Amino acid sequence: MAQPWTAADATSSKSTALSSTMTIKILTARTPDQIEDAFWLRHQVYIVEEGRYGGVPLPAAKLTDRFDRLGGVRHILAYDRAQPVAAIRVNLETGHGLPPETHFDFRPAIAELRMHEQQPGGRYLPASGSMLVIRRPWRRRYNILRALFRAATHCFQHWGATHVILNSTPRLAPLYRHIGFRPIHEPLWIPEIGDHVVPMIGRVEDCGRHAFAQGGYIPQLDHSPTFGRAGSKTL
Repeated sequence: MAQPWTAADATSSKSTALSSTMTIKILTARTPDQIEDAFWLRHQVYIVEEGRYGGVPLPAAKLTDRFDRLGGVRHILAYDRAQPVAAIRVNLETGHGLPPETHFDFRPAIAELRMHEQQPGGRYLPASGSMLVIRRPWRRRYNILRALFRAATHCFQHWGATHVILNSTPRLAPLYRHIGFRPIHEPLWIPEIGDHVVPMIGRVEDCGRHAFAQGGYIPQLDHSPTFGRAGSKTL
């Protein structure tokens, strides 16, 4: 495998050019360079392309927070040949909270959901998805989003998580509803981000049904990552 493309290559001509064959590899970050690529992707998409988080490029050209340094975190990336084009972060609750809870209190909705599922005393282990980014030239490659979703679901299942919380954009909320997530509040304006978010919650069981069922909403992808270590697969 070629050396991972890093933020230092941002000024090269290949940084915005789609490869002719669009060979996409999905992997979980295992090296410092790959983790840095995830931070750079957030900065490139959220700040440079979309003008969020104040819209002013940061000197280090990376966007990170405390949840990147906790246990129970995985960075799932998509590479087009050697350059990073998309990523999502998944976290497991380890006693320090989850990223979506920074902007919304999910506890009342979680209690209501568990009562509705008629298992108030049953097992509950939450995880989250956040920092979903796809660079603009690759957004029409919709299979990238589907592959990230499948890899994230595989991770949730590996952890034994029961539920997933997230803050969606209004644009992606219908997609999450389609795969079983439930909005639990009207869109909220988050000044720090500079955008609205829709707090949502879903069951890992439903995620798996859509991610891996034959003929389902998410197509079959030959992807078998090992989340104890890092895994990768070419699409």
